[in-house]
Amino acid sequence: MIRYIRRAAAFCLLLLVALLLNAARIQVFEADSLDDNSANRRVTIDRYDQPRGNILVDGRSVTGSKDTGEQLAYERTYRYGPLYAPVTGYASQTYGTTLIENAEDRVLSGTDPMLAPLPFWNEITRSRQPGGDVVTTIKDSMQRAAYEGLGDRKGAVAAIEPTTGKILALVSTPPTTPGGSPAPVRPSPTPGGTSTRPPASRCSTAPSGRPIRPAPRSRS
Repeated sequence: MIRYIRRAAAFCLLLLVALLLNAARIQVFEADSLDDNSANRRVTIDRYDQPRGNILVDGRSVTGSKDTGEQLAYERTYRYGPLYAPVTGYASQTYGTTLIENAEDRVLSGTDPMLAPLPFWNEITRSRQPGGDVVTTIKDSMQRAAYEGLGDRKGAVAAIEPTTGKILALVSTPPTTPGGSPAPVRPSPTPGGTSTRPPASRCSTAPSGRPIRPAPRSRS
């Protein structure tokens, strides 16, 4: 009788080891592929389950987060509408992110490793920290003056400090506006932000370009 009990116990132990090995295989080796699976909605839900960090101009926040009370809990808000749109870009649950919202997305969403208290903390615990803030070099007074100066005219203004390359104002009208209807396009990441919590320095430049015209056809 004892022999059969020992065999049953050994068999149960073997099943337990197999279960633990399978769990380890899924959590360690297949975690990334499961996270990247388009059918996995948990990644999107997790992304919006806490407020994003703020984008700061002259030490004041020009962004915020609103509790929607829905499954995607927090939605990005912009306190000054189109005034800072060429600087912040937008973070949309439909269209994704652009400009600083895109370039500093990992800091703002709390997934950047430098926000973790210990190295590899996020990877081991599979958690994330509260969203970090991003400090820009934009000057509020210069931004407002440029925005009001353009008025209803189409155009753009970029003010840059020659000695440091800091972007002090960046305005474009008509803007693709936070608070308006953002176009489903993704411009290249831009303009001068440095992330904090903890501090880090980053360098970026504003985009520039000219329209491309087709070459004239040669006549035979």
